[in-house]
Amino acid sequence: RVLLFSFQGTFKFVSFFMRLFILYQITKRFATSFLERLSFFLFAFFAATRDNLSQTIYSGQYIFNKKLFTHH
Repeated sequence: RVLLFSFQGTFKFVSFFMRLFILYQITKRFATSFLERLSFFLFAFFAATRDNLSQTIYSGQYIFNKKLFTHH
């Protein structure tokens, strides 16, 4: 009975760490895609013409928010 209990405890411990690891992987993947997206929009901002910069930033932020929130 004690052996079974310790085995269950170990199993819970391992499954907890597996869940943590999976969560970490998902977060890492999301973070990298987030950075890629951010760098893309920064590039778009700098590539835009100077006089139309504010409009470009506004539309870029709109697209960025749309992409970010519809991604999940």
